[in-house]
Amino acid sequence: MVWSPGRVQSGRVVDDLVSLFDFGPTILELAGLQKPKWMEARSLLPYLTGEQTEAREFVFAEHAGDRILSGTEFMTMIRDRRWKLVHFVESDEGQLFDLIADPQEIDDLWDKAEHQDTKRLLINEILKWRIRSDLKTQGWTEAIVQAGAGHSPIKKTPEAR
Repeated sequence: MVWSPGRVQSGRVVDDLVSLFDFGPTILELAGLQKPKWMEARSLLPYLTGEQTEAREFVFAEHAGDRILSGTEFMTMIRDRRWKLVHFVESDEGQLFDLIADPQEIDDLWDKAEHQDTKRLLINEILKWRIRSDLKTQGWTEAIVQAGAGHSPIKKTPEAR
C-alpha cells in the first residue's frame, strides 16, 4: 500500500509480479535520484502512477542460512503466474506448486513424474537469472569489497597490489 497525494494514483490495484528488491529503485526514483547501473531491480513507480510497464515473466527470492531457516544453507524461489518452485542448494529436495490448481500450496509436486519438465525449466531459469544477476551486480560486489564491508575471497599478493 502506498499513499502520496498528487504523486500516486489512488484506488489502483496491480496484479503483476513484483519483488521486494523493487523497493530500492522505487524509493530512489521518488527521491529524484537515479538507480545505480548495477542495481537489477525495477522501480514500481509506473504501477503507482498508472503508466504502462513491461510485466515480468518471473520473480525470484533468495534466503541464506539464518536462525529462521537454519536447516538450509541457501534457497532460491522462482515464481511465475502459475508455478512456484523452491530450490535448496544443498539438497536434492525442493518444492513445486501449481498456484492455479493449488493456491494454498498444499500439494507439493516436486517428485511427481508428470511435472519434471516444469521443474527442470524453472531450475534452468534460476541458473540463467543467477548468471545475469552476477554479471549485472559485479560493480556492487566490487564496491562492497573496496569499502571494506566484505572480504574478498581472492588474497592479493604484494606483487598484485
